[in-house]
Amino acid sequence: MATKKEILNVRGITEARYLALHKAAGGVTENGTGRFQTGSDVKADHQNRFKVTTGSSEFDAILGGGVESKCLTEVYGEYRTGKSQLCMTLAVTGQMGPHAGKVIYVDTEGK
Repeated sequence: MATKKEILNVRGITEARYLALHKAAGGVTENGTGRFQTGSDVKADHQNRFKVTTGSSEFDAILGGGVESKCLTEVYGEYRTGKSQLCMTLAVTGQMGPHAGKVIYVDTEGK
């Protein structure tokens, strides 16, 4: 965060460039509305999330209850360590239970 005065004191930043930066920054927000979210908005969104089970109570415990919904989760590791199996299991368990929904599984390696 910086004030307008602080930004204008940066060498090479003119009033016109500041306005262009300000306009561009306003369009880059997480919720895509062009405005920043308040803390209350973020808290309300977070309360609507739930955990999807991995099918293993031990693994779910390590993850704090499972894989969180409405989040991007990256899975990586050595060849043949079960990454694809985990993703396919999550695709199935995500369609079951009290929060059953639709699932899209994307294999980026084309296998």
